[in-house]
Amino acid sequence: MQLTIPFTELTDLIRRETGQTVGLAYKSADEVMVSYNASVNTRLFGPISKQFQAGVKLLNVSNDKVDFQLDAGMLNGVLDFASSFLLNKLPPGLLESFSNGRGTLRLSAIPQLKPVLDRLEIDAVRLNSDSLCLEARTARTGSAMGQ
Repeated sequence: MQLTIPFTELTDLIRRETGQTVGLAYKSADEVMVSYNASVNTRLFGPISKQFQAGVKLLNVSNDKVDFQLDAGMLNGVLDFASSFLLNKLPPGLLESFSNGRGTLRLSAIPQLKPVLDRLEIDAVRLNSDSLCLEARTARTGSAMGQ
């Protein structure tokens, strides 16, 4: 079974849940570019805005865990510092770990996905030109379905 989630739906969900606007652009079957506009208001120069981009490469999927590598170019050193700020913006438990540009997401921490993950096991995550595709199967015996 395949579940396809358009990038527009993902960015809308991120905006609703965090108040932050991000962009997603396809790079390959296992990598997406994420963009974010940051702005700060300074007394001397007024508002200053900068767009940041990072490649997010999917490394491994194990049911509801997704391991990823983040590549922000020259900003890689800032990522560990910024991750504590980002953790406060994400649903509790979503970012399980993050260090040196590598992290693990626990998808069951996303309230909208939890009921789906109680019934299905994710075998793979693939990126299409405009969407994220989860390849899944019915959960095994002893799972939440009780089969």
